Amino acid sequence: MTGDWGGLRTQLESSGLTFEASFVGEWFGVIDGGVDRNWTTRTLLDVNATLDLDAAFGWNGGTVFADFYWIDGDSLSADAGDFQGASNIEADNRTQLAELWFEQVLFDGSLRFKFGKIEANSEFGFVDAAGEFINSSAGFSPTLLPLPSYPDPSMGLVVSWSPAEWLSITGGFMDGAATVDGITTGDLGPGTFFNDDRSNDYVWLGEANVYWDGGRAGLGVWHHTGDFARFSGGTEDGSTGFYAMAEHRVWSAGDDRGIDLFAQFGWADEEVSDAELHFGGGLAWWGPCEARSADAAGVYVSHVVLSDPAGYAGDETVLEVFYRFQATPFFAIKPDLQFIFNPNGDPTLDDALVAGVRVELVF
Repeated sequence: MTGDWGGLRTQLESSGLTFEASFVGEWFGVIDGGVDRNWTTRTLLDVNATLDLDAAFGWNGGTVFADFYWIDGDSLSADAGDFQGASNIEADNRTQLAELWFEQVLFDGSLRFKFGKIEANSEFGFVDAAGEFINSSAGFSPTLLPLPSYPDPSMGLVVSWSPAEWLSITGGFMDGAATVDGITTGDLGPGTFFNDDRSNDYVWLGEANVYWDGGRAGLGVWHHTGDFARFSGGTEDGSTGFYAMAEHRVWSAGDDRGIDLFAQFGWADEEVSDAELHFGGGLAWWGPCEARSADAAGVYVSHVVLSDPAGYAGDETVLEVFYRFQATPFFAIKPDLQFIFNPNGDPTLDDALVAGVRVELVF
């Protein structure tokens, strides 16, 4: 949107420094059912900078990244009464330096180290084909309860090894202060990672992916070291879960246009996790027609089995459909519709119909 800044942007990029920014605004309402028929607005401003240390200083394979969030708005889920999160940008209002990390790539890209304040969902549990959906479960399984993700990235170390083109193995060790202790790591520095005065909780993450022409499949496991209160009484020293995902392009027009299918699965201990099982899947259509090659459309279904020991009376299912109009290279409009069946597993709530529009600006 802001162009080349009179040539300054190109000059900076040639020196290794790249600036990017985006604005996401939403207007959504509960049309029927749920807790309250109300309309809410939310906004997210994301500004980030990437420094290529090779271009800047001749440091081969090194990168420094910083990301800033400004989050504001009301709660859509409070009106819908849902468990999974109808909007993936909903969070408590805050302004923060969300990420700041250093990455080093070695051996022609086969080995990668990242250290600093990291958005873990960029490394673990994501599905590329699900990236345009608005419901939070499309981003990662709600059973992955300790993932240091938006709006609370945290300090950590990630190591990724790709011994062959068809295989990658990634491991992470991260600050887990947000999960049990409720510390908002997104607006903090490394204090709770290096110092146990406020929290001594950590998250171990591992994920292996296999790739083929047009797709991939991944299997991950996590362990959180905190002391969890069991719903049936007592405490549990740490908790472990696992997840899986797969995606494949089933049709391609030979360029960026195509149709992707994807699936998700997650499991967590129902004694400490509100979500015990998660099954998700959908279809994403990139460039529905040649004349609208930059548009996208999709349909997504997500079912979460909620914990019986936690007192949930049932489970929750979400059906989402969207169409993304790419109006200009920097401006997009995305109408979105979600049907939420049995919100929060609560039989006293009627099924919720949520509708709205998201606008996206890339600066």
